[in-house]
Amino acid sequence: GRIMRKILTRLSMFMFVICLSFVLVSCGKSNGNNNQNGGGATAEKVSLSKVMLEDVEFENSKETKIKQENGEIEVSGTIDAMSKSQKLKYGDENVTHVVALKFSFDKERTLSKFEIEGKQTKVYSTDKNTQNYVGSITDLLDSEDGEDSFCYLILSAETEEYKFVSTYTDGTESKVKLEIEATLATATVEE
Repeated sequence: GRIMRKILTRLSMFMFVICLSFVLVSCGKSNGNNNQNGGGATAEKVSLSKVMLEDVEFENSKETKIKQENGEIEVSGTIDAMSKSQKLKYGDENVTHVVALKFSFDKERTLSKFEIEGKQTKVYSTDKNTQNYVGSITDLLDSEDGEDSFCYLILSAETEEYKFVSTYTDGTESKVKLEIEATLATATVEE
């Protein structure tokens, strides 16, 4: 009987350890989804992207790097100057370098307002009377129906800091700061 009891004790300890590790793993996973801005991951994700503006393609230099830590984003490396066709399409004589980004919104929520604050402030909103209104949320989004919401942004690299404020229909407001600390190269993109 004593040997049997020892085996059972060991077996139940072993089972306990296995159960415990399962519990820890599942807890660890679920924390990533609680995207309150106070603690933990920011729901919005920003990545370098190829962006088409009508018929002109904007692509970042291979030397351009991006790093996101929650609500802080840093663009570093080297940014090439725009080509003539890109400059014409971008439509701002003072801008020679840009960063092309994909900005993904919180999957769990519906966007009601998005504010881009750089040299100027532009606001996309469901309410036309919002200050600095430039267009509706539907104008802003590049995602198809049924996809998670995202938009493409082509930002002037001459502006060193941007703030993005996403406001959702449930009142959640999320702020993301982007800093451009990249070298602006004189080389232009191939025509």
